[in-house]
Amino acid sequence: MNDTKKEWVAFGVVLITVIIGCTIFFVRAEENQGISSEIVSQTEYVPGDEGQVIGEVRYVLTGATVPATCYASVYYPNKTIVFYEQTMTNNAFGTHFLNFTIPSIEGVYEYQTKCDVGAALNITRSKAFHVSSGFREIKEEINATRRINAYVVK
Repeated sequence: MNDTKKEWVAFGVVLITVIIGCTIFFVRAEENQGISSEIVSQTEYVPGDEGQVIGEVRYVLTGATVPATCYASVYYPNKTIVFYEQTMTNNAFGTHFLNFTIPSIEGVYEYQTKCDVGAALNITRSKAFHVSSGFREIKEEINATRRINAYVVK
């Protein structure tokens, strides 16, 4: 096969891949009426810390926020319920949040946001966070380093 023919074949493969990718993107956007939901929080926690679930609902094409009512659920590492569908607060930036106290049981927790957008659409997303008392020592070391740096900078 000569070089020109190889270039046309490569171009054709790339073009078909782009067309398929765009088709999948727009079909998914159409299924959700062009609306996307994301969880924007995840972290490592020490038992007893204040935790926060943060989510947002936006139009796919414009990025503008979508009016929605959102709920948060958190599950222990064994998948029993810490709390279920607690109403999240909507702030001026279009994100939804819920503060809660991190439980004392160490491990990986699942958390979800469920956002209702009108009567016909709700979007649920899940992520995880990790709870470990070992993070307490790490946080103390970081804070000590910050205090030293603040003292040296003065």
